[in-house]
Amino acid sequence: FARSVDLYLKDGGVIGFVLPHSALQAGQYSRWRSGKWQSPPVGRGRNRASAFTLSVMFDHKRAWDLEQLDPNTFFPIASCVVFAQNAGQSGASAPLAGEVERWQGKAGSDAMRREAQGIADTGAAGDSPYGAHARQGAVIVPRCLFFVNETENTAIVQATRTITVNPRRGSQDKAPWKDLDLAEITGQTVEDKHLFDVHLGETVAPYVTLEPLKALLPLRQGDHAIPTDPHGHGGIRMGGLERRMRERWRTVSRLWEDNKAPVNRLNLLGQLDYLHKLSAQLEWQRDSGGRPIRVAYTSAGQPTASIVRDDTVIVDYKLFWVACENIDEANFLLAIINSDVLYEAASPYMSKGQFGARDVQKHLWKLPIPEFDPVRELHAAIAGAGAEAASGATAGTAGRQAHGDRRPPGVACLAAHIPGRPRRGNQREQVAGRRPAERRRERRARSPPAWQFPPSARPVGSKGVGV
Repeated sequence: FARSVDLYLKDGGVIGFVLPHSALQAGQYSRWRSGKWQSPPVGRGRNRASAFTLSVMFDHKRAWDLEQLDPNTFFPIASCVVFAQNAGQSGASAPLAGEVERWQGKAGSDAMRREAQGIADTGAAGDSPYGAHARQGAVIVPRCLFFVNETENTAIVQATRTITVNPRRGSQDKAPWKDLDLAEITGQTVEDKHLFDVHLGETVAPYVTLEPLKALLPLRQGDHAIPTDPHGHGGIRMGGLERRMRERWRTVSRLWEDNKAPVNRLNLLGQLDYLHKLSAQLEWQRDSGGRPIRVAYTSAGQPTASIVRDDTVIVDYKLFWVACENIDEANFLLAIINSDVLYEAASPYMSKGQFGARDVQKHLWKLPIPEFDPVRELHAAIAGAGAEAASGATAGTAGRQAHGDRRPPGVACLAAHIPGRPRRGNQREQVAGRRPAERRRERRARSPPAWQFPPSARPVGSKGVGV
């Protein structure tokens, strides 16, 4: 947009440009929405051009918000159209703020309407105190080098405290890993001291965790620190591993170095413990700092949360985890995160894809969700509702298994056992069954709960969630 204005638009000229919908509100576009853009110096020596400021006036014509248009399939993601007048290098700028023109209804029909809608910079929203406690899980990728399925050991004499494993392949594996020959680590026997339970997005359902996956990691069970060595294979001090695991680690480190992207300079441990996301969990296991209970929630799609009751379980990067002081605080967060109203309120802060808001991450903590206070009657009631829903979800899972169904229950199936919770499917089920516009209309038709944020705290487009 800015480059086109600079190269092709004369002073006083007008530009209209199709952009991602997030350009209207998302924090990463805040400087662009100011309408005053600073260019960097260009060239070297005598040919060096000095920096200059280019100004535009976004108030020349109201921007179009096309997110609610039906069908909304003419671009791969939700879109908008922004207009601006070039004010040149010496003119005054006007920011993109105030109101936009929202298009709603069926495109090209008489029922399609346009109405004014306010916008706000979501990057400037106040943070919940829980934002400081939320951390992303460990980057356990490539999956096929770490995650395993146990298989039968056919040896006549089997070593004690060992397991025989095959690499776990998944439908979401990316090239080159999905087609990589892993014969060297197939049918491999390894000490079980290095086998860990891991929760991913696929093992967390509303209010309940499903059976975790298994991963072989370069540390022993009970260790509170990774045995590191900058000069060791893949960054690991080999003396900190059992004999069979040492051989496996050498092999997977070599596979990583031979097949990783050329621009990736990380060794395998650097990938696994990126930004210390694994070390942080080990440190919490050693000393929880008075917050001994973890709530894990999904990083993408509709927010889904449950309590991780096993302290030794590792959380993968597809989840975020929040340490809580007690079970009441954990149930308080469960009730809030799993609510459909929170998804509606957090959606304006989230990046948009073809099927709507998609990345939750830490955006939900931009909502004014207060810290749990057991003295407040409303907080206690919300915690009680979360505990009741968790009990119902657990009973539903146990009931399925009692009848011989060992398959992981789907989100929609579990929702039927949760008191007071509307039945909802996961994102893949929604995509298969209904169009995005139909899902949005359905969500808007739901009645919000009695507890809501004050209107002044609601982001644009939300119905309000609150406590």
